[in-house]
Amino acid sequence: YDPRADKGIGFVNSKGETVIPADRFGFVYQYHLDKISFVLFNKELKEKGLDGIYAINRKGEPLFEVYCFDNGPDVPNEGLFRIIENDKMGFANMNGEVVIEPQFDFVGPFQECGYAVFNTEGKKVIYDTHNNYSTWKGGKWGIINKKGEIVLPPTYEDGYPAGFVIDGKRVLIEEVLGLDLNK
Repeated sequence: YDPRADKGIGFVNSKGETVIPADRFGFVYQYHLDKISFVLFNKELKEKGLDGIYAINRKGEPLFEVYCFDNGPDVPNEGLFRIIENDKMGFANMNGEVVIEPQFDFVGPFQECGYAVFNTEGKKVIYDTHNNYSTWKGGKWGIINKKGEIVLPPTYEDGYPAGFVIDGKRVLIEEVLGLDLNK
């Protein structure tokens, strides 16, 4: 990260040499560039369709759009973070590899039990005036594993990122699947 730049934000190596020029990014969420970093592109590139948070490689090339969570890039859980392509969600890892192709209308982060909820045919509902926070309503909810395989088909009417709402009560994924995490 080069704090001396006045045209934007770029990256320098440990010798102070420019690796990625400071004219491409309006904001950088992760100031070190191991294999990937999370950035917002500058106005010129936003106008070309790169609007949102993106993962970039060491050359500064966009890899994929990253799901925005709480005003920043999705936080990796169980080694994976959520990505977006053509209004569908999937998962990538910190090596910059797509692990689960975007195919879900919504998917929650992977939980400690190794599973995530997903939604089909639901709608995103924004619940703040700045368009920062949202939830998903309607559709059906199910569960996937880290291979993207559906382990519980979408049958539940109401869900949230860690499970489902059943008879008015929040029920965690591991409870629905009958997993004992204390073993």
